[in-house]
Amino acid sequence: MKLRISAICLSLALAGLNTAAAQKNNQWEQHVYDQIIEASRDLGVASRENGLSATVIEYFDGTIDSGDQNQVNIPVYPNRTYAIIAACDQDCTDIDLIVHEQNGNEVVADREIDDLPIVVFQTRSGYTYHFHAEMYQCSTSLCYYGAALYELN
Repeated sequence: MKLRISAICLSLALAGLNTAAAQKNNQWEQHVYDQIIEASRDLGVASRENGLSATVIEYFDGTIDSGDQNQVNIPVYPNRTYAIIAACDQDCTDIDLIVHEQNGNEVVADREIDDLPIVVFQTRSGYTYHFHAEMYQCSTSLCYYGAALYELN
């Protein structure tokens, strides 16, 4: 299980995301990134319709064995609202996304049978948060996935 974390320009406005600027190493990584960019556009539109803005905080990507999961600590501040969009490659048909507080309490989850889970949650004071990306349906032994963390304000 390998996880590579790369920051995407902290506080980059969602409208400023540029798909051409992020050429990935292979077709699977590119497929994941393209799905997240498309879902990000929808998140940005929905946020603006509700008087909010969506700011990219960080982008995470890596690989997960079929039937396995990755846990990632996420950089959040107390009393703020965040969204996470995850996606998996074309060999995957189901990836789930679960957010927990440091004490193990589940905050929110998207366990639908899909390859593009989205969660929105509000943080509380004094807690560290992490998410689990769980790979349920992958037709190969290893699938690529990515997840983008957004602050909604």
